[in-house]
Amino acid sequence: MTRPILLAGILGGLLGVAGNFVLARWFPTATKPDVPENPPQQSDARTRGEELVAHLQAGKNDEFLAIARSGFAEMSDKEYDEVVKKRMKGFRELIAKAYGQTRGFEFLRETVVGASIVEVAYLEKFSRNCVVWFFYLYNNGEGWLLMGFFYSRLDGAFNAFR
Repeated sequence: MTRPILLAGILGGLLGVAGNFVLARWFPTATKPDVPENPPQQSDARTRGEELVAHLQAGKNDEFLAIARSGFAEMSDKEYDEVVKKRMKGFRELIAKAYGQTRGFEFLRETVVGASIVEVAYLEKFSRNCVVWFFYLYNNGEGWLLMGFFYSRLDGAFNAFR
């Protein structure tokens, strides 16, 4: 009784080894793609985003808003001051009081919508919370223009990431 079981075990083992050998030769092993030594350069749009973030990080809100003005061409200067400037400056003051000092920005993502339109997102970190910034950039053939921006607390920004 034990002899047939022993024979079946040996035969099953040999068939398993042979089957594994055949399948290993039939399906080649997966190779890892070569990782380039030099990572790809960041895009011109992201470079523009980094420049915008540098203004915010340095507290140069007026310079940032002067750059952003081109994205609101349909508004008069008075409307721009009331709708965009006043609101953003108020928000910056509010978050500085509520969240503490800014601790820098972190790049989140770059979404290429088309050859001439890109969305760049950054996280502004504070000691007690964070804010997500979205910059909408347009390449007019001469460079990347800031056509709009959006900022939100983290909980409100998750809808924009979907």
